[in-house]
Formats: sequence, C-alpha cells, structure tokens
Amino acid sequence: MAKRLFSANLGFWVMVLGLFGLSGFFAVSVEMERSSWAAKNVTITSGAKARVLRVIDGDEVSVQGESGAFVVRLLGIKAFRTTVNEPGISAVGVTAMDALQRYLKGKEISIQFKVFKKDRSGRVLAYLDVQGRDVGLEMVKQGFVLVFNRYTFERQKDYFAAELEAKTRSRGLWANRKAVVRATALKATWDAQRGDD
Repeated sequence: MAKRLFSANLGFWVMVLGLFGLSGFFAVSVEMERSSWAAKNVTITSGAKARVLRVIDGDEVSVQGESGAFVVRLLGIKAFRTTVNEPGISAVGVTAMDALQRYLKGKEISIQFKVFKKDRSGRVLAYLDVQGRDVGLEMVKQGFVLVFNRYTFERQKDYFAAELEAKTRSRGLWANRKAVVRATALKATWDAQRGDD
C-alpha cells in the first residue's frame, strides 16, 4: 500500500515539475521573441502606415513599417494577460486578443502619437488607427480592455467616457464579476502609482 502511494505521489510530482518547466520555457520564449522585435533603431513619424505581422496580446502588436519590424504597445489601454493561470481572467485576455486580431486583420494601419516614445521594453507607444478609427478606443467601448490610467495621455477623456459606458452597460469584461474585481484593484493601484516615474 505504501509503495503504491509513493509511486502515485512520485508520478504526480514528476508531472507537476514537467508542467512547471514547460511554463517557464514558454514564458522565456515569448520574452525572447518580444525583445527581438523591440524598436531598437526604429524611426517613424506619426501617421506612418504599417502592416500587422502578429497580435502578441490584447494591447500589443508587431508591425512592419518602412524602417523595419517593431512592436507597438497601444497607448491608453491595458488588456488582461492571456497567460494568467486563473479561470475567468485568462479568458478575458484571450477575448481581447481575438478582438484586436479581428480589428486589424488584413487592414492597413496608421501609427499615431503626439511624441515618439518607447517603453522600457523598447516597444513603440502609439495609437493604431484603422480606416480613421482608433482601435484602442473601439476596444474600450466594447469592454475588451481597461483604460490604462497609470499615465496620462492625450485621448484619455474619450477613453474614460467609453469605459464608463461599457461598464454601465456591462459590456465585455464588465459582465464578469471576477474581472471587475481585478480591474478595480488594478485601477486603484495605477491611480496610486501615478507620478512615481
């Protein structure tokens, strides 16, 4: 009996360690891919046209512009991560990523910004417009993403109004109680951190 119990426990822990190792490998490979697409020597002007290579997350895409391939981190929004190991939350991230793919698939995008900036990861911080529409704002209107209120940005008035409407109408993540709790905590944290940089 004790031998069988030991054997079952050993199998369980081998499986847990294997899954842990695979998770670590996946996380490292994603970060390596992101860093290879960092906007090292990219110079673009606001309004530049680009082609989407890949949607990385609900708020991040790799694009091909005239000066090469680079990653754009959409200004003003924050999507839940698709890799969060929490039922009900990761699905919200997957939904946001799928929505961003639908908005961008096969369309020419315009990269918009007031001042050219990159974040600590080397991603270009910009809005993406498709056919004259702000994709980030559309994502907020449908409740796929949060307004990222950690930093101020020039379109925030419209974004906050869109988020309030999505929240009031229980659109997207605002219909998920668990996501609302997480969103409320994140927004409180971002409010508290504002101005720390």
